Amino acid sequence: MSGKVRCKAELQGAWGLPRRADIPLFGMSARLVSQKGLDQIVASQSLRLLDAQFLFLGAGEAQFETALRELAARFPQRVGVNTNFTDALEHRLLAGADFLMMPSLYEPCGLTQMRAQLYGALPVARRVGGLADTIEDGVTGILYEAYSPEAFDLAIQRAVKMYQDRPVFAELARRAMRKDFSWRQPAEAYAAVYRRAAATRAAAETPAAEKGGRKPRKRSTTSKGGRGVNARR
Repeated sequence: MSGKVRCKAELQGAWGLPRRADIPLFGMSARLVSQKGLDQIVASQSLRLLDAQFLFLGAGEAQFETALRELAARFPQRVGVNTNFTDALEHRLLAGADFLMMPSLYEPCGLTQMRAQLYGALPVARRVGGLADTIEDGVTGILYEAYSPEAFDLAIQRAVKMYQDRPVFAELARRAMRKDFSWRQPAEAYAAVYRRAAATRAAAETPAAEKGGRKPRKRSTTSKGGRGVNARR
C-alpha cells in the first residue's frame, strides 16, 4: 500500500491540506445536487467536528456549492472544494482518498463506487440501488440505511474507527482492489443461461427414436384372417 500512501500525500498537498497520514481522507466526486445526498452532508456534524479531511470534486446547485465553500473557509485544514471537474482530477482523488462518500437519495447504478474500490478507496454509501449491489458492507465498504444527517454521521464515525485499525483497514482496501467489475462474470452467467435454453429446446425437438424410445406401432388394416377390415365378405 506504499503507492496509496504516496498518492494520499500528493492529493493533500495539491488541495492545500496538511499531509497527515494519521487521519482518514474522505472524498466525493459527484454532481452537487440533492439526489447525491448533499443536503445530508452540509447538515451533518462530521465536517465540523471530526478530525478527518473531506474533499469535494464537482459542480451543481448553487446552494450546495456555497455551503461547501463556507465550510472550507471555516475549516481550511480539513475541508476542500473544487467545482472544476475533470476525469484526471477524479482519478487522482480516488487514488489518494481512503473513503468515498456516496450518501445518495437513490442511485440506479453508479460507477464511481466501483472505480473507488479498485483504487482502494472504500465507499461509505446508502444501501440503495446499484450501491447495494456493488458494495459489501464491512468488507469492501460501509453501507447504511436511513436518509438523514444523523445516519450519515454514524457511517462516517464507523469509517473513522475502521481506519484507526490500520492493519485491518489495509486488508480491506486490498480486498476492494481485487474486486472484478468487468463483464467477464456476467457474460459467463448469460452464456450459461443461453446454453441451458438451447439444450432444453433441442431436447424438446428431438424425435422419440433419437431419444432411445420405440416408434409408435401402426394400427393394422388386416384382419386375422388375412383380409382387410374393409374387405367385402
